[in-house]
Amino acid sequence: MSKPKKKSKQKAWKVYVSGFLDWPREDNEVAGFDKWKCELNPSGRLLIGAKWPGKTEPDATKGPLAKKLKTIRKTSDGRPIEWTFKALPVVWGIGRQIPARSYDVVINLGLGVYGKGKETTIFLENGARNQRGGGADAVGRTAGRHGGPPTRIEQGAGLTLATSAGSSAKITAAAGELNVSGTRFKFVRKNARSKNHYICNETRYLMLKQVRPNKRLHQTFFIHVPEAKTNREISNLASALKPRIEQLIQP
Repeated sequence: MSKPKKKSKQKAWKVYVSGFLDWPREDNEVAGFDKWKCELNPSGRLLIGAKWPGKTEPDATKGPLAKKLKTIRKTSDGRPIEWTFKALPVVWGIGRQIPARSYDVVINLGLGVYGKGKETTIFLENGARNQRGGGADAVGRTAGRHGGPPTRIEQGAGLTLATSAGSSAKITAAAGELNVSGTRFKFVRKNARSKNHYICNETRYLMLKQVRPNKRLHQTFFIHVPEAKTNREISNLASALKPRIEQLIQP
């Protein structure tokens, strides 16, 4: 009697999730700024947890969002999920250091929703602008023409880089409202726009350039979160993001 064939193990579905650390918001903060500090940026604290004083790279697996995502162990078709979490310094070109093609999905988080009345608004970025420029990064470097008008990330390419049709459809499906502990979060699909040319947009552009239909990386997403200052606000934000990210990362 022949032995029953063992079921072949499914290949792990590798997902990379990053948030950003702090950056100098005023000119007088640039000199001596610690690129590893994270006290104000909720996209980093979602993965780190408590405020991080700097000097060394923080552990990005202890924050509320990282903990919630780690409970998602399989994709909808049964593949085991292998999560990687990173807190990235806000420096020009950081996207080039992300080994994107070693993953099936890349999710980048950044702070990018400001203003009164937008405390619970989350942007799902659809596409990116081929431009970089703005103030100094966390190590004092500027981009563009000596910190002036933005310049192209990729010379000779168009001004806008589109998201793939499949990922764009996922972004559209993920848009909408979600109630978390009495707080109503609004997920908004946002197309590439001329005012976006800081490091979040540059990272988004560089990730989109890594996507290849015949390579491992098929999907990449960028989520801009609002300002969240208290532990409760960050925890609620994590609860809102978890189901949307679970939706986006599916094969």
